Amino acid sequence: MKKIIGVLCIIAAIAITIMTLDEDLNYAPQTFGQYISLMFCTALTIGGAFLIMSENKES
Repeated sequence: MKKIIGVLCIIAAIAITIMTLDEDLNYAPQTFGQYISLMFCTALTIGGAFLIMSENKES
């Protein structure tokens, strides 16, 4: 179950990153809101990876 949630976290982070950087295609955050969004996506990715790893240790 944790593995599924971890994969969904990473997919959500990728989707939010694409939506954030899709307006201007130079792929650099320009506004403060984009910085906050990208930091949130980084936290989602790390959290999802941690969930996937913790499942493997238990089983």
